[in-house]
Amino acid sequence: IGEFGKECAAKWNAMNEEQKEPFLDSAGRDRERYKREMSIYKPARDVNKPKRPGTAFMLFMADFRKEMAGKEPEGGVAAMAKLGGERWRGMTDEEKAPYVEQQLEAKLRYEHSMEEYRRTQNLEAQNQAAKARAAAEEENRSSPSDNFSMCQQGNSQQQQQQQQQQQQQQQQQQQQQQQMTRSQPTPPSG
Repeated sequence: IGEFGKECAAKWNAMNEEQKEPFLDSAGRDRERYKREMSIYKPARDVNKPKRPGTAFMLFMADFRKEMAGKEPEGGVAAMAKLGGERWRGMTDEEKAPYVEQQLEAKLRYEHSMEEYRRTQNLEAQNQAAKARAAAEEENRSSPSDNFSMCQQGNSQQQQQQQQQQQQQQQQQQQQQQQMTRSQPTPPSG
């Protein structure tokens, strides 16, 4: 990839603006398409995750809509929401108390459910990690990993190279000794 990247960079830098234009246009269109697609993307919701509890006002509005069923004001949903909001603001704390109490109870149930949900998520994650570890250990036991084999091959190659170097050194030393003995004058016999 390094060589290829260098080659591409050299070609790109050698191009003039007119030659680069089709590529820049294409990249711009792709960028806009990506932004458009990502703006509408919503990750899938976990169906097992507990829903957040409604507020006291939302609980009141559910009752208010039931009360107003069949008597919807003109303007539809927006008019109904406005009317409900006005009534809520006009209520005393005592009148709001049952909704506040329901909301607190729902919040406690939600927190308990979330603790349970997190616990199960952690257990699932731990189980997946344990399975992955077990699979990796099993793979290592059944056949040596490529990395280990490569490492062993590398070590045996190194050992062979070292042995060859030692043999060459020994041969050189023997040759030097032979040359030294040949070049030494023989003592006169006498």
